Amino acid sequence: MRPHRLRAVLLATAIISIIIAAPAQSANAPAPQQSPVVNTRPAGCSKTYTIKHFRRAARSVYRSPSKVTRADKKKIKKKIHCARKAASKKIMRAKVARWKRWRISRERYWQLTPYLGPHGSRWAIPWGIVRCESGGSWSAYNPSGASGPYQLLGHGAPFPADTRAERMANHRIAARLWNGGRGRSAWVCKG
Repeated sequence: MRPHRLRAVLLATAIISIIIAAPAQSANAPAPQQSPVVNTRPAGCSKTYTIKHFRRAARSVYRSPSKVTRADKKKIKKKIHCARKAASKKIMRAKVARWKRWRISRERYWQLTPYLGPHGSRWAIPWGIVRCESGGSWSAYNPSGASGPYQLLGHGAPFPADTRAERMANHRIAARLWNGGRGRSAWVCKG
């Protein structure tokens, strides 16, 4: 293969790899919350290039690699530069939004489970009651039908609580029953 053809093919594969990689990165990231965006284009880029632009450039390079001039290569490099900057900004916005959602959910979890247990575990009722009822086991089951670490009976608590959402549901039910200590009579053990 001639050197100029090889260069053109390598350039076309680089462009195609960017085409394939850019949507995959943004597809894995969760959709960020809507926020007012003043300028979506990276600095120094006159327009935001889409996949359509790269496909067109790849086709032209592939069809006539001998006619690819230095100016064409410069244009393609600028498009790649602008697309990469735009993609990195989008990915960073998604990461920031994900971090904010995680921080909010963590704060809610801490508010829901104010009582500390061993090894940094957190509970909606005092650890002494949880230890007495089930030993803190999420798979604890009583023949009476009470289940989970809080030994909830007839409150619709999911059992077995394997996922984080199911465990949060158990915490919510226990916190509602506990009601700041006013619902202490719901448990046999008093801590």
